[in-house]
Amino acid sequence: MPGNASGGSILGVVHRNGLGLDESDRDRITAELAGGRAAVGVLAPAGDAAGVPAKLADLGGVPETHAASGEALQQARSAAPGS
Repeated sequence: MPGNASGGSILGVVHRNGLGLDESDRDRITAELAGGRAAVGVLAPAGDAAGVPAKLADLGGVPETHAASGEALQQARSAAPGS
């Protein structure tokens, strides 16, 4: 369960900071984590936006992209553990 708790905490930060996830995304991802699935979050510059999901798909993942403002990314960076 600790993985689910930390995953839920991270999803909460992402949701609260306006990083492109709405409440239904958060609930869906939380349910998938509780069911044993994994989640990977990548904050990448716009220039890398096409390559990251392509690589995740090559590795068997189901990529999603969500746009975020520069201000939201800065807030997430500040809220990240170890920042």
